[in-house]
Amino acid sequence: MYALVESGTITKYFNHPKGFTLGELQYPADIFMKWSVEEKEAIGIYEVVFDNSNKKDENGILILIKLLLLLMELLQLLMEQLHLKLMQM
Repeated sequence: MYALVESGTITKYFNHPKGFTLGELQYPADIFMKWSVEEKEAIGIYEVVFDNSNKKDENGILILIKLLLLLMELLQLLMEQLHLKLMQM
């Protein structure tokens, strides 16, 4: 994915390569693959990079939930055993 930046503002996104007009110049779709990073940035085209470093670890959360459920089951079993012992007294 690319973005067109004009005057410090994103004015257009390109989800897939396609031709476009910038000012009075027409650019073909293949500039996204053929041009260097520097050439694209010179006309205001920047690659959009997604940073998922702060994204929550969904697998880790699921493991934690399963662990908590197991602990709850264990606690319930221990409470039942304690109840049976108290009933025998």
